[in-house]
Amino acid sequence: MEIDGKAYISDKHKAEKFAKTYRSFSKLPTRKEDMKIKKVIRRQYHARRVLKESEQDITRGEVMRVIREASNNRAAERIDIPYEMIKNLGPKAQDMLLDIYRRCWRGEGIP
Repeated sequence: MEIDGKAYISDKHKAEKFAKTYRSFSKLPTRKEDMKIKKVIRRQYHARRVLKESEQDITRGEVMRVIREASNNRAAERIDIPYEMIKNLGPKAQDMLLDIYRRCWRGEGIP
């Protein structure tokens, strides 16, 4: 995105410039209620707590380490898929597997 001869690459900078441009020609007045809500949201954003290790998402590295360390002559628990097959998954299949593990970890159940 380019404004006045200056290029903006990051989504954050683009959003800020879009908001500034929109405000410059928007005719809607800012209501006091909106300002109160904005203040609460800003306060909550800055007060975000750090997640405990047990609350964080499973990382790709964790999944790949467990797969790498699994013995080849066994199948993965109840699904009867040999570890050799899981170890040779491509990047897209690895992403899908990681997504399934993350959903289960968050308590969403097995898809």
